[in-house]
Amino acid sequence: MSTLIVNTLKPNTGTQIDVSASLNVTGNLIVTGTLTARTTDFVVNANSTVLGDAAGDTLTINASTVSVPNNLSFDTNTLHVDASNNRIGINTTSPGTALEIQDEHPAITLRSNTANGDPQMRFESGDGTQMGNIRVDVNT
Repeated sequence: MSTLIVNTLKPNTGTQIDVSASLNVTGNLIVTGTLTARTTDFVVNANSTVLGDAAGDTLTINASTVSVPNNLSFDTNTLHVDASNNRIGINTTSPGTALEIQDEHPAITLRSNTANGDPQMRFESGDGTQMGNIRVDVNT
């Protein structure tokens, strides 16, 4: 195994450096431009990871599934996914049911996307049998 120790590497503009073995970097790796990584797995071991550096940045995931083995929170407790209990919390990080909304005056809005729509809530058993229905009919 060969070892190359480099304190400073400054290739000419427009040139390329190819590494066909493992590359270990101690310290900061700063990439200006686009970083393209073609790997089987891309693993980042860090206490925190920042994606994007401005409020207008967009994160796009082009995958059919996203796996989060631990809990996931957005804006502290605005939206919380409790992965171990399969629960969602809004304004809480400890939902006690499948969906829990906490607020001083909690409300759920069902809004039709048409003028004559009729929002409704359906209650079904495990086999899909309809058990009940709450419906607001605009015609009555």
